[in-house]
Parts: sequence; structure tokens; C-alpha cells
Amino acid sequence: MPTIDPSQQTITRALNLRFAQPDPDSGATTVREYMRALLATLWSDGEYFNSKRPFGRGTRGWQTDVYREFVRAGLVAGTIDSAGCLAALDVAAAHKLVQAVIVALCAIPEE
Repeated sequence: MPTIDPSQQTITRALNLRFAQPDPDSGATTVREYMRALLATLWSDGEYFNSKRPFGRGTRGWQTDVYREFVRAGLVAGTIDSAGCLAALDVAAAHKLVQAVIVALCAIPEE
């Protein structure tokens, strides 16, 4: 399946997606808050940033938290199993949407 660039409407929806449950480590309730917390943690931790566990949690995959919400909202193709875990994902589309969300999150309107 070819990957299509996400529209501005899709990017805005992605940023405002609410997690099914607030993230227990960052406290984020939306993708926007989560990405801000991730960037702040990266900056604060500097060279000691733990890319495997950025918020100090155990085994849960932090990228999967965002991808699962994209699938739940129908923004990216994939499936979630009966336990609420991500079972399948269009990785290319999910990655492209995350990149677009990061750009939008950091965008400063031109004057």
C-alpha cells in the first residue's frame, strides 16, 4: 500500500488525539502533550537520554503508545488485539505521520 503524505487536518487530529488512558510516566493525555514531554525529557537528559525508556518505564514500548492511538483513531492502518496491544501496523505511514506531527508541533507561524 503506498504511503500518502498526511493532510494538515490529519496532522491536527493526530496532535489532539487523547490517549485511552493518561500515560502513566509522562502524565500526557494527548499526543501533543506526549511529544512535548518526550522532547523536554530528551533535552533535559542530554547525552544520558534513554531511548529505550525515556520516561523510566519498564518494558512497554513508548513509540507503540502513540502508534496504537493512531490506529484506534483510524489515522493509520493497523489492528489492535483483544488485550489492547498493537498487533499490526502500517509502519511507513505511522512513521510519516509522526514526522509530520513533530514538524507541526515545532512550527512557528511566519509573520
